[in-house]
Amino acid sequence: MRNAIIICRKELLEVIRDKKLIIPFLLIPLSIPILFSFIIRSTIRAGVKEPKFQQVIIMNIYPMFLMMLGIVAAAFSLGIAVESFVGEKERKTFEPLLATPLSDIELFIGKCLAATVLPVIVAYIAEILFIGITTFQFAQAGAQFTMQFGQILFIIILMPSLALFMCSFASIISAWASSVKSASQLAAFLIIPIIFFFQFYGASIIRSHNIMTLVAIGIIAIDVLTLYIGSRIFQREKLIS
Repeated sequence: MRNAIIICRKELLEVIRDKKLIIPFLLIPLSIPILFSFIIRSTIRAGVKEPKFQQVIIMNIYPMFLMMLGIVAAAFSLGIAVESFVGEKERKTFEPLLATPLSDIELFIGKCLAATVLPVIVAYIAEILFIGITTFQFAQAGAQFTMQFGQILFIIILMPSLALFMCSFASIISAWASSVKSASQLAAFLIIPIIFFFQFYGASIIRSHNIMTLVAIGIIAIDVLTLYIGSRIFQREKLIS
């Protein structure tokens, strides 16, 4: 596990040094809370004269925005993983890794950790920023709002689970994608359905504890499956050839 952590640190340093990747990676997730907070503010103002209307709208919109914010931030793990797996394959930089005393599993785990940790941290920061801004807005309007513990727990679990799934999916793409461009096109087929699914069914999911539990279990099960497939496919010699 120590070797995997070393690979993780190396990959994180490379991601941080890549300005073309890190600037949009930080700006987009951290700017979305500001946009969402304007929508929440408009909703609060619209419901000042009708407290029941205000409460119904906020009870549905607020958890939904938190969930979508986490999904968008976690989705960047796919871009980092594609660059990490397929990018090295395209640049032919896998050769030096053959000389290192690392197993394929250690290398795979290290790259997955590097692609997962940073997006999840940024996702949590974006969530805290959004909660801080909207809490101030609620206090100004005198509106009372609380989220259920189950909703908070679901959102906390959802972000790393989706990030890990996207990362393992990128490792599967690396088995037959020859370039970052082709891998990114394949990755789009994964991101778009996920965003549309949670956009259309997110409100229904976040309102029901049973559905949230089923969705969380389903995503974790998919994580285990894709990680297993990815670890079996990820072989340095085959990727180089």
